[in-house]
Amino acid sequence: MNQDPDELPRPLAAPEPERHVRRTGDMPARPRWVKTFGIAALILVVLFVAIHLAGGGMGHH
Repeated sequence: MNQDPDELPRPLAAPEPERHVRRTGDMPARPRWVKTFGIAALILVVLFVAIHLAGGGMGHH
């Protein structure tokens, strides 16, 4: 009873537990304009906060 290794029955693998972690391959890439808009918005918010913390802006209300 000499069988080829390819013909031997393979043991059943235990199913992997489901994980609720998203992998980068599951989500489509964001368009470049979305990234650019997000970076510009972040820069404006940081600039706004820095000006107000420095004591300038909004006419000293």
